[in-house]
Amino acid sequence: MEKDRSWIRETIEKNKEKYIDCLLKLASIDTHDIGHGIEGGLEAAGQEYLIELFKEMKADSIERDPLKEESILKCKELYREGNTGHNYDNRFNVYAQLKGKSEKSILFNGHIDHMPADNLKAWSIDPLKPEVIENRITGLGVADMKSGLMASIMPPWYSGMPERISP
Repeated sequence: MEKDRSWIRETIEKNKEKYIDCLLKLASIDTHDIGHGIEGGLEAAGQEYLIELFKEMKADSIERDPLKEESILKCKELYREGNTGHNYDNRFNVYAQLKGKSEKSILFNGHIDHMPADNLKAWSIDPLKPEVIENRITGLGVADMKSGLMASIMPPWYSGMPERISP
């Protein structure tokens, strides 16, 4: 017997403006890499915004995990993944846990950084003042990856639902 999941569509439709507003706010935060991340990055303000959202959602736990060279080296050794030699000052990952009804887990992973908007003349809008234009959201980082982050974070917890769901 298939579960009725129409509430998902209803929740998204009911909260559409709230979700769009949260994405527009995130996209207005400059989180660009400096020197392709080697020289640093401005992700902290965006990460702090996500932390505040998780607090509003009453996350069971929220963790800041500072980026460190030794962690990158370990990942490089174990998984052959990672870029060493970067400036990690004021850069960190954020983990939030929202417990559901079951013991099953689901993990969403993404990144909040984006490249700088070096050629402002190529933009028809201010890249850090995102807009909805003809049912499309335009702004720096929206297509890579800020909309994906918000899509995984927002419904259903931010919708005001009294209960959490099982994955």
